Amino acid sequence: MLKVLVVDRHEIWRVGISKILGEDLGVEVIEPCSNTNECLAKVARFNPDVVLLDTDLHERSYIEVIQHISESSPKTKVLMLTHSEREQDVYYAVKAGAKGYVGKEVEIEDLLKAIFVVARGGVVLSPVVAAKVLEEFARSYPERQRSHQRGGLGLTEREREVLTLVAKGTNNRTIASSLCVTENTVKVHLRNIMDKLHVHSRLQAARALEEEVPYRGTAEPTSNK
Repeated sequence: MLKVLVVDRHEIWRVGISKILGEDLGVEVIEPCSNTNECLAKVARFNPDVVLLDTDLHERSYIEVIQHISESSPKTKVLMLTHSEREQDVYYAVKAGAKGYVGKEVEIEDLLKAIFVVARGGVVLSPVVAAKVLEEFARSYPERQRSHQRGGLGLTEREREVLTLVAKGTNNRTIASSLCVTENTVKVHLRNIMDKLHVHSRLQAARALEEEVPYRGTAEPTSNK
């Protein structure tokens, strides 16, 4: 039997989907949860095969949750179940490690099929979602090429400021306070940074900064004397 965990802050979806899935003889439903902290605790405790995750989360971003699950419980596959099909949401979820992305209007039979597909190592994307992912990759490719040709990380000055603070172990709230921006703005910068660096975690991004070739941005060069 597949162990499935539903994570959604809206009770009607959380309880309803869990109840319907529980009627399938091939699925064991873990008690659903409404927040990301409880989600990560249950992933560590029950090691589910599939986590059905919504993007509308508060304590942590869904990107952080996907990354944490991918790193701490590689067996567990994340299937996004959401109303949102915004290009950036889809792109970053897949890039972070999500194995599927389906809308909440999906038929229960199709949802069950998606769960079993991702549990077996497959990927599930609707044609519309797949097209958006490809479009986002195509748009980002020229910038990645220019960054590679320039050398260095190809970050903006503000992105470099954020990454420098991340490398020092600073949390998002403190970074936001230091730079006089909102935490959401910091999260957006982090997403862009990880996209440009082709990494999936803060630690990997920090390592990229440490391993960077000499930066040729606006800062003055260091003297060899």
